[in-house]
Amino acid sequence: MLFGLTQDGKVFFRPDEKDTAFVQLRGEPCGGVWGQPIDVDASSRAIWVVCEKEYMTSKGTQTEHFLFAKWGWSTTNNHVWWHMMRGGNVVQLDADDDAMWGLDNDGYILWRPAGDVGKHSRWLRVDGPPDIAFKLIAADNNEGGTWLWCIDMEDRVWRRSPGDYHLTNTHGKWTHYDNEGREFWEKPHGSVLKDLKANQGWAMAVDDNGNLLKRSIDGSCCDDGENPNISHIRCWCMEPLAPRLSAVTDNGDHGLGFYFPSLQHKQDNGWWAATANRWLELLTSRDDGHNADSPHEASQYFSYHCKPQEVDHCAGLDESITDFLQGWKKVSREPWRNWDWAKLKDEYGHCSGSSTVCQRPLKHYGAFRERFMQNLFCCSRHLQTMDDVGCDSPICKAYDMTCPGSRLLTSDLDCTVYHSRDPGTLIQNMSLLAAERLAKHVGEDRPDLSVLFDVSLYGTWTWIPDEVFSRFDWPASSKSLFERVEGKEGAAVWVFRRKCTNSARQAIMDKVKRMIHVGAEDITSENLDELTVALQRFVGNLAEGSYGYGRYMRDWDRLYQDFRAVSSVQREGYLTYAATLEVVGRQQVGLPTTFAEDYQCMRQVSFLEQLAFIAQHIQVDVPDDICESTFDKDITRMLPL
Repeated sequence: MLFGLTQDGKVFFRPDEKDTAFVQLRGEPCGGVWGQPIDVDASSRAIWVVCEKEYMTSKGTQTEHFLFAKWGWSTTNNHVWWHMMRGGNVVQLDADDDAMWGLDNDGYILWRPAGDVGKHSRWLRVDGPPDIAFKLIAADNNEGGTWLWCIDMEDRVWRRSPGDYHLTNTHGKWTHYDNEGREFWEKPHGSVLKDLKANQGWAMAVDDNGNLLKRSIDGSCCDDGENPNISHIRCWCMEPLAPRLSAVTDNGDHGLGFYFPSLQHKQDNGWWAATANRWLELLTSRDDGHNADSPHEASQYFSYHCKPQEVDHCAGLDESITDFLQGWKKVSREPWRNWDWAKLKDEYGHCSGSSTVCQRPLKHYGAFRERFMQNLFCCSRHLQTMDDVGCDSPICKAYDMTCPGSRLLTSDLDCTVYHSRDPGTLIQNMSLLAAERLAKHVGEDRPDLSVLFDVSLYGTWTWIPDEVFSRFDWPASSKSLFERVEGKEGAAVWVFRRKCTNSARQAIMDKVKRMIHVGAEDITSENLDELTVALQRFVGNLAEGSYGYGRYMRDWDRLYQDFRAVSSVQREGYLTYAATLEVVGRQQVGLPTTFAEDYQCMRQVSFLEQLAFIAQHIQVDVPDDICESTFDKDITRMLPL
């Protein structure tokens, strides 16, 4: 499948090789406010864009780079959501199913496992050759591991052999000479390489004469046997039938490239033909991978998985544990010992074995987490509505849960629990039920879902999906407090009509002052009793219509005071609705509206909240014994690049 970035910063894809029509990826790639896309790449896991934003400072114009990802995408699920990631100032990237690779603004190499593209991941720096900065990077693997190919600022081609990317002082793995002691690219007649890609065992390049070249990923010479259409330029195979190209994409057939304004595609007969291009400036390709199977539209809602008249979901909890433990023993011949999601992620991040071996524990545990959470929700809902076996009443139907975001190997689960009156009791019962069923296996009296699975259960929402909102039997006054926001050809959501108030701005200002004068407010896990009471008051008031129609500011102030009372006892998150909607809804997910009436207030509140969030982590994460002499070494273990 082919992806392209147009001159005006839009991302397009072509669903079928034989179809010349391009379709635009929905949603704003850079969230509407984070600059313009300058690079695009894709694998079967996700689609990524690098965004560049210019801003003025006292030293003149400066640039900053941000990384956005689109997960869970397929041709039949062209959703709008783009997620902001920790970018590490990546200005050019290459990604496959095993890892992501990037170059920062100084030409240094950044790396992280492909599963670590969730919002809590970090880029790691890879040692390059001493005193060498790069301008292009490409990566692919064979049975030996992942090989890196780079072009430096002097147009030399470098190759790094596989393994040990998280270790330092590995400069010896880099070389720009082949086994015969000759440079990988000897610049025949002064020619240099203008583009570089790697895929399916080949390093591919386009020189400044437009020649399409390839050689084996391990650096050995290209060998295409007796192919009459292939000529050689010192170990690089060249296709004379290809038109003059300016770039090539990283597909395995070496048959996609473009020379503006014509996109070129290699046909089955070996000849090349021009096709429509939508004014592409960059392009990349990918296999559909696991994203090709678009899930049922309703499966994002946990209530979809509840079959109370067919399945005993409470018994299913114990069955899922038994199946998980037995399944692991069959695979590894050893009992399962690690019940800490963070430790599993860390082991995966430092694993130097093959992808299959490194991914096996998290894949097995992740599949168990998904099945366990589905049964946990359905069982808890059943225990709270035991008289309604078929879940036919409005009270039972109002229970639901969604966990939007990435489904990659190491991703956390940030789940919103919905109910029209009392979501807090369901959160409490799910947490207690999980602790009860897993205690004897984990070896703790009260294991925490956040430690076990990196799961957070929230009772306040950023938005309410239309599917869920329609089930709430709230009075007209409470429903009038919300407005419907249409997605671009997607499902609608409901958000509060007024998103920000002066009291919300004052509340976060008070939090910043407390941070300065008192210190960080460390919230490691929910206080379930306080959370339940706070949610009963907040959502119960909506169910009773106690906030009125929102005609008076005092009603909105009371509503958001109750909202903040809930947020303050949930697991770490934003305190105000304004910051949650601005950061999560608009910046990360890209809700297609600017909320102009509340724009200035939302921007101010979200800025202050993010400032407090960063300050809190600095106070909590940075050890007291850090010192200037070891700062550079110590800080890389705590803060992203």
